[in-house]
Amino acid sequence: YTTSNTPLMLVNHYVKQGDSVLSYNHPEYPPVYASDDTLANLPIGISFVEIYNSTIQTYLGVVDSLPSTANYGDMVEYNGTRYINTSTTKASPNWQATTESANPDGNLDRGFRIMLDRGHKVFCDAVDDFHRGDNMENRGWQMVFAHSRTKQSIWNGLLMGASYASTGVSLNDVSFVDGVFKIDIANGENAVTTFYGYNNEVLGTSNGSTATYEATGNEKYIRAMVVIDGKKAWTQPVWIIAKDWQFDF
Repeated sequence: YTTSNTPLMLVNHYVKQGDSVLSYNHPEYPPVYASDDTLANLPIGISFVEIYNSTIQTYLGVVDSLPSTANYGDMVEYNGTRYINTSTTKASPNWQATTESANPDGNLDRGFRIMLDRGHKVFCDAVDDFHRGDNMENRGWQMVFAHSRTKQSIWNGLLMGASYASTGVSLNDVSFVDGVFKIDIANGENAVTTFYGYNNEVLGTSNGSTATYEATGNEKYIRAMVVIDGKKAWTQPVWIIAKDWQFDF
């Protein structure tokens, strides 16, 4: 797109076309770091925001000197300052200092929750942002609960929020019935699930292959993150709109 196209113009164009599912990409990718106001004022029509991006996932830890080779997006901490490789040439890194708010493990949770807190009805997605053959693929993906493996069925699942973001955790089922948020986790014996609400409040935790949280009815929304041996899955939020268990996806 050109500089004459504003975000609102672009969103309106694709929404009117009726053949696009729009995602706001990596709002926390340093050094371009979206402010709270930028996130709050994004146009209506964006369905997803990245919660995980494998291109900015790699974290090399504390180093004695800046590496001479690195993947695009790799992050290191050197002499107390965090750096990211912004060069697209793998063998010639350009180490640029970042802020402490830059998340080193690819978890872009902040952007997602700020949009939720400011009233946006958005879902989360996990992606690879795959541009080059540098073995960065298949680290983050979206799982859709669909009736069939057809474009229309997958499309409907995405727009309805019947999906979850993953870096390796599989969910058999996600439900919200009579005020109980329930997650059935595949191979989840060692799973740790955290339920979050408004302002990133921890509403509850659960261990094992079945995770549940009984809503009070006062939550504005509820979402969950499941972790198994470092791998993660993020559910879509459920918005509570009345205490008699009316809810929205």
